[in-house]
Amino acid sequence: MNEHGLLPFTALDAEHQAAVRHVYESSFPLALRAPWEEIIAGRPDEELLVLLDDGSRETPPVGLVLVRHLGTTSMSFLRYFVVDAQRRGRGHGSRLWSTLVDHLRDQECSMLLLDVEDPDDRPHDSPERRDDLRRIDFYERHGVHMLAVREYAPPDHGQDGEEPSLLLMGCALAGSGGVPRGPAPEGQALREAVIAVYRDRYGLEPDDPVVRTTLQASRL
Repeated sequence: MNEHGLLPFTALDAEHQAAVRHVYESSFPLALRAPWEEIIAGRPDEELLVLLDDGSRETPPVGLVLVRHLGTTSMSFLRYFVVDAQRRGRGHGSRLWSTLVDHLRDQECSMLLLDVEDPDDRPHDSPERRDDLRRIDFYERHGVHMLAVREYAPPDHGQDGEEPSLLLMGCALAGSGGVPRGPAPEGQALREAVIAVYRDRYGLEPDDPVVRTTLQASRL
């Protein structure tokens, strides 16, 4: 366990690992869910970290995060951030977030990026749209900005062939405390962030037409 209370998935026993898998698979539709075998593959540029109920290995998992460090940059990408549905609304999400931010600062990570589903791509009164808005609100309350990125179109990464419309969010991790307070990245910093996400998260090089379209539409 690190000093912030996060445990590597590999440090858990089989029972806790099975519980973590259930939390993950019950929290995302197939369109947004990578196969479990990919999640636990142990890529050298990824960390699968788990927060337990009171920091003890005897308690069930509260949530998990899967973070990919983006190539040789000091930026990281939050692939998954999950709190057990049975424990939501009790402050566990804020606790998981603050421990993650502190953990990344300890690793000298300068920026955390993530993508979310676009609520405007949903029927106005749909529960999915409400979930999207709730998720965005959580991140914004915890210091993450909706970035000025247009035509953001990562390739499909779920399991059913659907390509959900996504938006890019991010925050600088300078400072202290569990909620980043810095301004949204812009200009050259934002351009470098977009390129890093496409290249090191989704495998698209800067000269790929998808990447070029995003950069041009975003005036980057």
